[in-house]
Amino acid sequence: MKHAKKILMWTGIWLLTLGLLFSIISTFFGSRWSQVFFSSTPLVVYWIVLLLLLLAGLAFYRSLRASPSLYMAHLGVIFVLVGGMYSSRRFHQTAMDYFGSDKEHSGYMLLEQNRPVHQLLGPDMQTLKGELPFKVNLLSFWLEYYRSGPALMTGVNSEGRRFVFELDNRFPAEFDINSNVMVRAVRKFENFKLKLQDGQRTAIDQKGLGSNPALEVEILRSDGSINRGYLFERFPQMSQVAPEFQLEYSAGRITGISDYKSYIQILSQDGSKPLAAAIIEVNKPLHFGGYHLYQYSYDNKNLEYTILYVVSDSGLYIVYAGLWLLGLGAAGRFWFRPAVEYLKLKKRAAYGN
Repeated sequence: MKHAKKILMWTGIWLLTLGLLFSIISTFFGSRWSQVFFSSTPLVVYWIVLLLLLLAGLAFYRSLRASPSLYMAHLGVIFVLVGGMYSSRRFHQTAMDYFGSDKEHSGYMLLEQNRPVHQLLGPDMQTLKGELPFKVNLLSFWLEYYRSGPALMTGVNSEGRRFVFELDNRFPAEFDINSNVMVRAVRKFENFKLKLQDGQRTAIDQKGLGSNPALEVEILRSDGSINRGYLFERFPQMSQVAPEFQLEYSAGRITGISDYKSYIQILSQDGSKPLAAAIIEVNKPLHFGGYHLYQYSYDNKNLEYTILYVVSDSGLYIVYAGLWLLGLGAAGRFWFRPAVEYLKLKKRAAYGN
């Protein structure tokens, strides 16, 4: 029995070391290669053997069962391994083939505005992989930018001379175009929207739900007449406040894309009932209905669609539970237990004196 325990221990150590090497090597080949590799048949055999060895350790080593901290840590490793296997592509495919499951492991969604879909596509964005139990509707999509320098209002006066006015955050701000005309910058918008209130359209700044930089301006003439309107950074052709001056607005010089975001709505499978709404951006997915929805890509030419990457959450909470057990076991072994022993020794020393 002693010899068998030794073999069991060293086999487990070598297998764990091998798993660590696999993880290190996979980092050099990308996530897609890693998914295929860790779901391959040889690795499935490896995971099963490792799991059986860990379970055997609980049965054969009484010291593990006698120590709560060691037991929790060991059980935590088992939970992490089981959760990882449960969340794998191979497990999902096996469940679909033999147990009637309809839950896909992962896939892509190509979303156009106000066209709800529930199909999951392959990496080529054409092959149908499966369907979600709900629909996803794209309400809006936008880019956010890194900017440098001040906001600018530019134009050409009646004499053909180009002018450039720098805008700070103090509004209203007034600038002379010539001796008879002055332009007043009333306020700026990060995301200009028109809202219907009491039968009238009102301009609002709907921050956080898009990007449509704009500037409200007034043209004041010496004869007392005033022209009012808006300058749009993205749609200069709509900036018709005073056509004779060709006014334009820039919220600052763009130096790069900082983020891209999709504002989506979750609908029931028949599309009749809204269930949730959220803004998805890189590294900030939406978790809904047993899936995580990640911002993956977008149409970088015309901004006509966005691409989400959808991943099943099966096994995720088992992994979380395992990590908690592992952390509590390690804390008990390396912090709580030594602290208790130290307090006992201190107490004995005090009584001894």
